[in-house]
Amino acid sequence: MRLGLILLGLLGAASAIGSLFSLKYFFETKAFRLLLLLLLANMTLCAIGQLQGFLQGFTQKGRQQRETNGVFLRKAALLVLHTGIVIILIGGLVNSLLGFREQVPLLQGATADLKVEKSAVSCFLKLNDFWIEYNPDGSAAQFYADISLAFGSEKAIQETISINHPLKYKGLKIYLMQYIHVINVQGQADSGWQKTELLGDGEIFEFLDSAKTIEIVSYLPNYDQEYGNKTKTLRPDNPRVLYKIHQEGNPSKLMVATLGEFFELEPGIYYCFNDVQPYVGLIVKSDPGLPLAALGGLMLMLGAILSLYGRSEKKHVPEQG
Repeated sequence: MRLGLILLGLLGAASAIGSLFSLKYFFETKAFRLLLLLLLANMTLCAIGQLQGFLQGFTQKGRQQRETNGVFLRKAALLVLHTGIVIILIGGLVNSLLGFREQVPLLQGATADLKVEKSAVSCFLKLNDFWIEYNPDGSAAQFYADISLAFGSEKAIQETISINHPLKYKGLKIYLMQYIHVINVQGQADSGWQKTELLGDGEIFEFLDSAKTIEIVSYLPNYDQEYGNKTKTLRPDNPRVLYKIHQEGNPSKLMVATLGEFFELEPGIYYCFNDVQPYVGLIVKSDPGLPLAALGGLMLMLGAILSLYGRSEKKHVPEQG
């Protein structure tokens, strides 16, 4: 048991440190799997030892102990506790070997071709639409994404997901995690040059034959001068783009532009912020060991309850003789 506690401490410390440097990949490393396997082996031996002690309760001596001080019940509690830990560790090992987690950023209308790990089948994920439901005061009530999912040549299924309401299909879970707005910037010149580009906050738009560039500062769905460079609400009642013009590394003062309006950068060169598009972050994950971990957790709770009941029985057994 002491070795098990040491291994558990090492596993916890390694998980905490590893997560700081590689949150996605640490739980798939050989070091993590080795510690998990050693702890599983140790706890399995402990569970076998508890099983042997539990079976001894069926002897004549064991039945006498059960009638006098509840030893049999407490041994059963320890057996259930240790078995629950073993099942949880098996679930964790299954997740480490067969599970996966992937971040998928998508523009509206875009499709991602995902290679489901440990499987030869491709998974196609498409973001059909994204929208926000607003409260009367303009704050966000809920975020929605309409997605399509297909495995290989199968017919795609279409589903609407929202925050805390993922799509669950064939062992996969797809969560809507976050979104940002990207701005469709257009530049053109009398010479015939033209360019469009999707840019986020802090990104730069460059022009042909010009030393000037445009830096996107932010998109404000509901611009109000009293709020400065912050939006009044998330509802797009008065959308504006905040930006700066750079020339030879020197930025201009903060400027404000409406969507769809052309501005002159310099004689013969123009720019426009056509519209904004959502750039949505989805999480695709598979946890094949989760049912085992849940079962182990229930067994831990049952073992704890039996242990408390066994102690209560010991206090109330009258002395004999």
